[in-house]
Amino acid sequence: MSSAVRFPYEQLSLFDAVSGTAAVNLFDGRKYGAAEPNELMKRLVPHAAYAVMVGDHQQALVLTKLTPSQVPEGHEFYHYMIDGSVYAGTFVGKEGA
Repeated sequence: MSSAVRFPYEQLSLFDAVSGTAAVNLFDGRKYGAAEPNELMKRLVPHAAYAVMVGDHQQALVLTKLTPSQVPEGHEFYHYMIDGSVYAGTFVGKEGA
């Protein structure tokens, strides 16, 4: 009988560093999976570093210089913490035909 401990793991790539990052909403603490923004997001929000899906809506996230305590009251719902930094979100999309 083997006494080896098995750990599930996933191989990571340096090129996939953005994928799977947790974005924590400053309003309710809910976690969202942050990914690299798509081309449309980058065109609409040029400084977007991440993207999150909030329900059926995409948000492009831009790095701010704020700390969580500096986010104005009532504006927490579109601010997220990622790796210790605060990001502000902008909902993006295109109109249906």
